[in-house]
Amino acid sequence: MLSDKWKSFLYNDLNEMITGLFMDAVNGKYHDERRVITREEFNELNDTDAYVAYCWSFGNSPAKGYLWGEDYEELKCTACHSLLDEELQDRRLAYVHLIKLIQEKNARYAELLQPLQYLQSLTRLEALQRLEALQRLEVSNISYEQYKYRDGDIVYCDVPYEQTDKKSCDDYGVNFNSLEFYEWVKAQPYQVFFSSYEISDDSFYSVKVKTICSLIGANTNDKKVNEYLYSNKPILI
Repeated sequence: MLSDKWKSFLYNDLNEMITGLFMDAVNGKYHDERRVITREEFNELNDTDAYVAYCWSFGNSPAKGYLWGEDYEELKCTACHSLLDEELQDRRLAYVHLIKLIQEKNARYAELLQPLQYLQSLTRLEALQRLEALQRLEVSNISYEQYKYRDGDIVYCDVPYEQTDKKSCDDYGVNFNSLEFYEWVKAQPYQVFFSSYEISDDSFYSVKVKTICSLIGANTNDKKVNEYLYSNKPILI
């Protein structure tokens, strides 16, 4: 969007909470967001507060429940307080408490300090230029079948990745059928792109994007998976 190669951009998602959350963020609603959401607050607010539902849920999926397991919850909430509390004294007290919790637990919890140290080293992004570019964004909440192609459009569908052990994916608040989506893509006369891991339909053109560690899930053991860009037409690089 910052390249000025295109005049307009369309952002669509069936879930109005997600598009609302995104546009609220674009418009600065969360610029000073400092809440550290507890499990109890998550259960109370996740149906009405999009920020709570998607930023404080496991895998950014409210259906999967609260962001952290009970064993880590106090540690990680305390780490958040040490970064987010408005008053410096409160952040210091939270940091001291975090160190104490780690010492009381087990040496393996020391790994929690690494992302904390990383976050402390981050600087603010140059947000103004990005926000100006985002003002050209059109937002809608339609299904992919309702999309009307306009000449010159570049169509990328950020759909849920296929779960080969299930007929559909309901992780994102909608019952998404990957096989039906594949048939729709193949039926389009224009080029459609989408990303996924290895899929069950071998009729698409594909380019390997990267190999990543699958981190979503408690028992993945850092399993490596390949992520691909797929299309119904040849992919020109």
